[in-house]
This record gives sequence, C-alpha cells and structure tokens, in this order.
Amino acid sequence: MKVLVERVPNLEGLLKVAYDGEPGKEKYFLQSGRTLHQEGRLFGKYPLEAVQHTQTLSAKSGVAHGIAAVLALENYLQWTPTYNGQKMRQILLHLSTLHSHLHHFYFEVLPDYLNQKHFKGQGLLRSTYYPTLALREKDDQDLSPEAAKQIFTHLPQVVRTLAALQQAMALLGGKYPVVMNLIPGGVANTNLGRAQGMKLLRILESAKEMVEEIWPTDIKTVIAGATDLLQSSDEDQQLISFGSLPIENGKEEKAYFSPGVYVEGKLEPLNVTKITESYVDTYYRPADNRSLSNDLIYDLNKKKAHTWIKAARYETDVALTGPLARLLITHYGGGNVQVSDSIAGWIENLGLSIDKANSGAARLLAGAFEGRYILQNLFDSLLKLDFTGPLNQRKPFAFKGRGIGMGMVEAPGGALLHQVYIEGGKITGYRIVAPSNWNLSPGDEFGKTGLLEAGLNRMGKFGPLRPETAIRLAHSYYAQALDATQ
Repeated sequence: MKVLVERVPNLEGLLKVAYDGEPGKEKYFLQSGRTLHQEGRLFGKYPLEAVQHTQTLSAKSGVAHGIAAVLALENYLQWTPTYNGQKMRQILLHLSTLHSHLHHFYFEVLPDYLNQKHFKGQGLLRSTYYPTLALREKDDQDLSPEAAKQIFTHLPQVVRTLAALQQAMALLGGKYPVVMNLIPGGVANTNLGRAQGMKLLRILESAKEMVEEIWPTDIKTVIAGATDLLQSSDEDQQLISFGSLPIENGKEEKAYFSPGVYVEGKLEPLNVTKITESYVDTYYRPADNRSLSNDLIYDLNKKKAHTWIKAARYETDVALTGPLARLLITHYGGGNVQVSDSIAGWIENLGLSIDKANSGAARLLAGAFEGRYILQNLFDSLLKLDFTGPLNQRKPFAFKGRGIGMGMVEAPGGALLHQVYIEGGKITGYRIVAPSNWNLSPGDEFGKTGLLEAGLNRMGKFGPLRPETAIRLAHSYYAQALDATQ
C-alpha cells in the first residue's frame, strides 16, 4: 500500500487517499485514521445527553445531529413537538446549512484552485484567510490570476456573512456550535419575541448580496477554469434524501424538499428499514448482543480493514446524498415547482443531462442554488412566525420503558439518521448513519465502493492520480470524515 494524500486538508477528521497495485493498475481507496467512538460512549448515558454529545461530531453539521437526536427521542416517546418548536428547529437547520455551504466553497473547495503565484505580494491575505494552505506550482485547473484577484476581494464579506450566520444560530440556540435549546417536544427558548425576530431579519438582510449574487458568481468562475469539474459519472444515478423536516400539528406547510430514493431510473418512497451498513473494509465487527464496549465492537488487526467509515447502503445500492440529491429527488417527484423550473436549466447549461448530472460542477452549484432558496424561505418563516405560540410541550420526560426511537434529517451534506435504544432510563444502543457514510463509503461484500472511491478509480484509468486531483474530488463530495466515523 502507498499513500497518495497523507491528509486531505480543510475538512473535519483525518482522511487519507491510498492505493495498491502495480503501475497502470492502481486501485485507490480512502483511509480514515480517527474516531470519537461516539456511538459507544453513549452506552449507559441518560437519553437527553445524546442531543449535545452527538453535536460534537461536527461543527458543520452539529445542529443537524442535535435535531436528529431529539427527533429520535420524540419517536421513542411518541411525542409531536409544538408547531413553533418545529419552526424554530427548521430555522436553525436552514441557518446551519447556509453557513456550512458557504464555508464549504470558500474555505474547502476554493483553496484547491489556488497556487503560489496567486499569493505573490499577498502575505497578509494568505495569513488572514488561508494560513495553513500549502503553496504549490500552477496546474491547468487553477484559477487565472485575474479571477483569483476578483474572488479575493469578496473574502472579507464572506467572513462577515459567516459570522452573522453564527450569531443568528447562537441567538436562537443559546450558543454555537453546540446549540442548547433542543429538547423533546420543541425547543427550550424562554425569551423568543418580535425583537429577536427583527434582529434575525436584519442579519439575513446583511447576507442577501453574498448568497444571491457573489457566491454563485464565484462558483461559476471556478467552474469556467476547471474542466475536471464537468466530468460526470457514467454510472446510473442513484440518490437518497430524507426531505424537509416535517411540520405537523394541523398547520398547512409545504415541504421544501421531497423525501425519496431514486434507483434504477425511478423514484421510490423511502423505506428506512432498507438502510444498511457494511463493515467489510472497516475496523468494526458486526454488532451483536455482546457489543456493549469498545473492545468488543472493533478490531484494529482485522484483515484488510483500513477505515472507520462504515459503508451505508440502500439494500445493496450505493447512493449519492447531499444538495444535488435533494434537488434532483424533489424535481423527479414534482414536489416543488420552483426547484424543478430552475434545476433542469442550470444543469443543461453545464452541458449535462438531468439523468447524468452527478459532477463536481453540479454538486457545487446545487449548494449555491439551495442556499439561495433557503435564504428566501428563512425570510418567509420569520415573517410568518407566531411569537405567542408555545415552544414546547411542557411535559416531563419519561425514559423508563424499553423502546427504540429514530430521527431523520437532511444535514448540510445529506441524509443523516440517528437511532436510539433505551431501557431503564439509559441508552443501551446508538446508531448514526451520516452523509459521508454514503458518499465516502468503502467497499462492501458485493465489491461496490462509495461514490468518491469510484470517482478516484475512474479518474485513475487515465493515468496515475495527482494528489491535487484526489483532493479536489474529495472536496467536491462535501467530504467530512469525523461524523462518518462516529
């Protein structure tokens, strides 16, 4: 085994790109070298602790983890949160998604298209925005000096927008990145009023130019100079999305994104019992009744194991998840006219087919389009929010009975599943399937690999991969290794 990329930069967790095989027949795969063992650490904990503990898996999708955890507890309790509580969670999730998408492009993707010439005489700019960026020679996918200079002028506004979105999340959630207001039955805010609503609206107004104009334009600038981003997969498009957070309690609420699974050329209703995990290439052992401590659920000496990232499958199918999958499933299902009217147009403008849209360019543009759409809906939600309604059920929590709860959320990077097992007031088992368990998944018992590994090997057919190529592909898949290792 040889290592191509010792550490993919600018992501949460440790992710390596390695390969085996003789020259011309290389097989590329991902290695992850770190896990928090969060699933195991929750054994024996009071169920409410999962809401905060799981948020530590990711600063980028921590809010989504918290919401998924509280939804799982509500499913166990058979509670429906109040309408205002649901709307507050939805607003928090949208703020988190917008923040994550914006950060992903400017501080994870964009640095991959910069070289040492871009920073000539720009020492202060580099130390301010990209202090850890390794300077390298120019290649044919990099931005032109003029394009980079133009994008650099936007960075102060990017940082101000990210800070404003963090302020909004802290205002609603009590703090950020680990929000503290999520409880079964709704949210625990005590001082939500119109003054806070107006403050949030002003924050969103300050983000409008960045989200609606500057960010999409900068993405198009990167795509124009990076032809590799336009390469689409030749494989059949398979997608999964959990859809928008449900809004219940008799209120007529239109779903922003549709749930579903797109396999073998057709859209199917989501069946959560078909979501499985393969452990073949991982350090984990298959779960059994004895798996109640870390020494029983993993084996560092397991033959051929090279990752902590479990392989998520829909039955036996690999599936794409994330912004592009959300938009495509909503389009195929006809669940949102605004999405359908737009997505076909910009995918066609990229020279791609709607049925073969999975490319780096489409994945990046999907994030920007979704961000614009989310911002519009944030304005709408805040303007219509009834500040006089109850924020939670005001009932005591009872976790004494034996049972299971499940929560599903579309995190910024895609489909996120939490499953909790409770008995005697304690957690007896916890399961997390994160977006990167889909997109960054290793091989399974059927020889199938996840989309990123498949993409690396597809590009490797044209010659040995360069580290820069592998890093760019990883970032285009919204790679976050830590929350996929649980």
